[in-house]
Amino acid sequence: MLLGEEAEARIRLPPGRIVHIEEITGDPAALANCQVRVLGRLKAVNCALAEVVLEHNNHELVVDTGHLSTEQHPALIGHLYTVIGEVDPAAPEHAADLVVRARVSRCVDGMDTALFERALEIKRMHDARIEALFSSPNGSDGVGCPAA
Repeated sequence: MLLGEEAEARIRLPPGRIVHIEEITGDPAALANCQVRVLGRLKAVNCALAEVVLEHNNHELVVDTGHLSTEQHPALIGHLYTVIGEVDPAAPEHAADLVVRARVSRCVDGMDTALFERALEIKRMHDARIEALFSSPNGSDGVGCPAA
């Protein structure tokens, strides 16, 4: 294995599960230490604590931005951002009871959020169907075909 491939294999992180802010704040224990991807408008920035507040559908989430580069740091209040990071329900260095420790942040102004919401709904329906197919007690995929 090449040195670059070894380094890449060691730092490979799981993709973030797409969730709404209210899903994280509503049941933090369910997503504790999970990699998530959230969407929200930047509401506040606290440079001293290296954190920002995202808001979506009247729900707020504190995001720890300490590991982001300057280019990735959300800085434009009112702009739409997507963040991938780990849910930390017990972040003692933050005032909030729950934070997402961001590893990637990106401004996504111009995104059609209604279309995004619909696509997420369809993805979840598909994922539920696939889960049901593979957990079928008779080994069938629901249409008479044996499970793979």
